[in-house]
Amino acid sequence: MTKERSGGDVPLGVHQVIEYLMAGFALVSIARIEPKSAPLCAGAAAMLALLAGLSGGRAGVVRIVGPRLHRVLDYVAAAALATSPWWSGVGWGGGGVWVVESLAVVVVWLARATSYRRRPPEPPQPPAPPEPRRAATPTVAATARTAGRLAGVVGRKGPRAAGVAVGRIKKRKR
Repeated sequence: MTKERSGGDVPLGVHQVIEYLMAGFALVSIARIEPKSAPLCAGAAAMLALLAGLSGGRAGVVRIVGPRLHRVLDYVAAAALATSPWWSGVGWGGGGVWVVESLAVVVVWLARATSYRRRPPEPPQPPAPPEPRRAATPTVAATARTAGRLAGVVGRKGPRAAGVAVGRIKKRKR
C-alpha cells in the first residue's frame, strides 16, 4: 500500500482542529476584505466549521459523519472552495476569493496528510480476581445482629419500644 492510499500521519482529531482554525481565519478575514466578497468568506467558514463539527473524530461536536465520508467531503469542500470565483459571482478581483482559494489548497493538503482510519478498539481488560472473603469478626457480627434487632423493633413497635430495646441492649453489655 502506498502512502497516498493509506493516508498520512495526521490524526482526524488534529485535522478537525485545523479545520476549526481555518474557519476562524475565514471569519477574521471578513474584516479585512471588501463587503462584496464577505459572504464568500462567511460561507467558507461555515462550511469548514460544519464539516469539522459533524465528523466522528475527537474534536467533533455531533458524530454524524464518519471518517470515510469526511474524507470525501474534504475533497468536495476543496473543489467548492476552488471554484468559488465562478459560482459565487465575485470573480477573481475580490480579496475574499484569494482567502478562499488559499483555504482550498490547505484543505487538499490536509486531506492528503490525514489518516482517516478508525482507531482499533482497545481489547477488553480481564476482570480483576475477586478478593477472598474474610470471616466476619465476632464484634462485627454482634454489632450487625444488634442493629438488626433494633431495626426490627423500630419497624414493628415504634419509638418507645426502640428506646426500651436500646436500654436492654445496654444492660446486657454491662
